[in-house]
Amino acid sequence: MVRPPALLAPSEESNPTIPHRLLPKPGMVRLHIHGANQPIIVVHRENVLGRASADQTPTIDLTEFRAYALGVSRRHAMILFTDEGCLLKDLGSANGTWLNRTRLPAYTPQPLHKGDQIALGQLMMLVEFVTIG
Repeated sequence: MVRPPALLAPSEESNPTIPHRLLPKPGMVRLHIHGANQPIIVVHRENVLGRASADQTPTIDLTEFRAYALGVSRRHAMILFTDEGCLLKDLGSANGTWLNRTRLPAYTPQPLHKGDQIALGQLMMLVEFVTIG
């Protein structure tokens, strides 16, 4: 049985010798939300995570996951894909964005890795990288 290529270890992501084709891209990242049956597949290059309001809808709407009760802002955080890989950025949220129990400074992108835990306020999710095709 042929095994798919191994995913990058966190320490390898910052190594400029890693081939560009191995960096996570849209469609390769799934968010497993605590208590949800199905993961969310992150499909755009820039993805705003938050909850819907009358005048705006985020790219990834977390309203159905009790986002308001768990302290998720309308425009809480962003997941974006760059030439350096997949990044998470807090968008100045009221209740904070946490990556592996460390609060992120607002507007400062941080790299995401397989198995990372994200908290938007009290809404918890796990990051999974998958291979496509």
